[in-house]
Amino acid sequence: MACAAALVAGLASCSQDRDPVYHDADPSSFKLNEPVMQDEYIALSDAEDATIELVSSQPDYGYAATARYAAQVSLTEDFAKFEEVAAVGTTGNTARFSVSQFDMAIALCSLKGLKAEDEATAVFDYEKVYVRAVSRLAGIPSSEVVSNVVAFNNVKGFFAVASPKCIYLVGNVSAWSVDAGNAAEIYENWRLWDEVGSDGKNTNIYKGTFKLGDTTDGGVKTFRFYTQLGDWDEAFSVGSQVDDNAISQPGFKSGSLSLTKGKGSYAFPDLADGTYEITVNMVKEGAWTLTITPVKVEGEE
Repeated sequence: MACAAALVAGLASCSQDRDPVYHDADPSSFKLNEPVMQDEYIALSDAEDATIELVSSQPDYGYAATARYAAQVSLTEDFAKFEEVAAVGTTGNTARFSVSQFDMAIALCSLKGLKAEDEATAVFDYEKVYVRAVSRLAGIPSSEVVSNVVAFNNVKGFFAVASPKCIYLVGNVSAWSVDAGNAAEIYENWRLWDEVGSDGKNTNIYKGTFKLGDTTDGGVKTFRFYTQLGDWDEAFSVGSQVDDNAISQPGFKSGSLSLTKGKGSYAFPDLADGTYEITVNMVKEGAWTLTITPVKVEGEE
């Protein structure tokens, strides 16, 4: 019996030893494949469906993690200066993902130092563009890891200027309807906008002023944000945590909170009815913030 017990204990110990445990990924485990179109002549397009596909291995985080992927673009192999280009659609959480050709053109213009006033004189020709992939896990800043560098040998950009982008305030103060056929109409007045800076790039600091009063379900004011409408996919959701559960903030009346990619909302049991400026800072993933500031409006108590 003792031997049997020892055997069972040993097996349990081995099982525990094999349990997956997170660790920072070794960059050597994250390999970006040589592009199929590496030597083709690619004239970037501003068409909405014009993309470039990248395929990589999944970095080893110690378990089967759902990572977020993006591309980093440079004109030099040492990446002394680079721009990051987000994955399009829901493909940003798979190791096979695509980036918008228009976004890549914006990145190339930024790398060349082009400003809006240079549009008439800017000249573009085919050139070598270096690309690497970047992987991150939501809520774990140290998880960021970059892949090896590959090259597209003949890429021709064009003069591309960024335009202001918006995100959407989603919750019982507005609506839980991002997948509705008329979602754009529902959230028309629940958008936060960023600006285009003097460098021609989006600031990724989104602002909006909203009147927060009665909720759609009569409950505590609860909301998070979506970067695009049409799907409840976690890839588009920005909130309090990864899990789809609200985090209550009793006593909160104004101030700042952290944000991350995920479906967790914030609930504000003590946030009075009134008008608020809401700012979502998404400049650096891993350090996103939500700031809520009361706005004095004539006629409101």
